[in-house]
Amino acid sequence: MLDAADLGAAVTALADALEPGIDRDWTVSALNSEWSCWKAAEHICDVLFSYAGQLAAAAPSAYVKLWLKADEKAGPADLIEGIRATTGILESVVRNTATDVRGYHPSGIADAAGFAAMGVAELLLHGYDIVAGLGLEFRPPDELCGKVLTRIFPTVDSGPDQWLTLRWATGRAEFPGRAAVTEWEWKPAPRSE
Repeated sequence: MLDAADLGAAVTALADALEPGIDRDWTVSALNSEWSCWKAAEHICDVLFSYAGQLAAAAPSAYVKLWLKADEKAGPADLIEGIRATTGILESVVRNTATDVRGYHPSGIADAAGFAAMGVAELLLHGYDIVAGLGLEFRPPDELCGKVLTRIFPTVDSGPDQWLTLRWATGRAEFPGRAAVTEWEWKPAPRSE
C-alpha cells in the first residue's frame, strides 16, 4: 500500500536528480513529450495539487474545477520548490484522509492510497522525462516503482527491473520479450471495489 511516506521518498529522489540541472535550459523538450522541461514541471505541480483537491473534496463524479499555474518568470529552482510544495500538500491530504474517503479520477474512483500511487507515478515518470530532457540521469528506487506497479498496474508482471517495467507499462521504454505499449490506463480504485 502506498502512503504519504512514499510521496516523500519520490519527491526527494526527483529533486536530487533535478538540482544538478538548475543552470540548464528548461525550455528544451522533455523526453517522451511535446512539453518543455519547464512545462512538464508545471504539470507535475498542477496534477499533484489536483489530486490533493480531489481527495480533500471527496469529489465523487468530476474534477474539482481548480488548476495550478506556475508564474511565467519561475526558474528551475522555483519549479523544483513548487514540486516539493505540491507533493507536501498531497502528502498531508493522503496522511489525514480516512480510508473510506474516495475522490474522482477518470481511470477509477480512488482512495488515498490510489492518489498516492498516481502521485508517485507522476513524480517518477514526468520527472524522468524532465531529467532525461536535461541530459541528466534518474533512477528511482525499485521498491517504490514496485509499489506503484502493484497498486495501479495490477495485471502487469513487474519482472526483475521494476523501474524499466513502470516505464514500459506507460509506453516510455522497450521491454525485451514484450510488445510495445501504445495505450495504457492505470487502475487507482481499491482492489476490493
